[in-house]
Amino acid sequence: MRMQSVSLIVLLLLSLFSCKPKQIKQPKCPLITPEIYERDKRQVADCIMRNIEYIRVNYGTDVIHNMDVAYYYKPFAGVYYHNSKKFLQAPLPVNEYINVSTDTILYNEDGLKCFIFVCIEEKTIENKEYKTVDKGRNYAAKAFVGVRDNLNDSISIYPFGKFQIYGYDSYQSAVKDLKHLFYNHLKDDYISASVYMENNRIFERNVGEQGFFESVIYQKCTDSTYYYQYNGYDLMQYHYIR
Repeated sequence: MRMQSVSLIVLLLLSLFSCKPKQIKQPKCPLITPEIYERDKRQVADCIMRNIEYIRVNYGTDVIHNMDVAYYYKPFAGVYYHNSKKFLQAPLPVNEYINVSTDTILYNEDGLKCFIFVCIEEKTIENKEYKTVDKGRNYAAKAFVGVRDNLNDSISIYPFGKFQIYGYDSYQSAVKDLKHLFYNHLKDDYISASVYMENNRIFERNVGEQGFFESVIYQKCTDSTYYYQYNGYDLMQYHYIR
């Protein structure tokens, strides 16, 4: 009876491992030293903060509609006003209520292409007029495509909005769930009504798989532009500040 129980446990464990999504992690780029990695992480986080602040300052204008075409920054540039029951321009600079952390950067072999996971924490601030965000729903996680011409350059980042995470209660859980989606569920996902349809109807690689940096995301859209430079659904090119 005991042997039967042990066999059953082993079979259950084997079935669990066989059902676990396979992750093929991209090998580390030997050109990226710890110093370059930390510099890149700070530069990406600073760039995102500058873009959110730019959106906050221009909140409610046509500039925002034309600039934040992926709706990547505007959710963090407004606050909820109790009297009007509307989200309007935040009355304080974003560095007083937002933290941006670059969690992970995956590089290609020469360090000039990368894929970036970022967590945005919005601190809960509430007074008689407004509140920033509900307590316990402070964390969002987002992904970016990054490119540059050489390792001394800063990284130019472009939103990759296939999966986004909002309303989480911790940094760790938000980033973990976003990574799970990109590591395991991007490949073979249908690309409907997007700029990528000109090349393929599906994404052919998960993030982290061998060959990901040669996939459709990083390929040329025209003679002078690449697919990562566009908001996929209406072909509008990103115009974020760097």
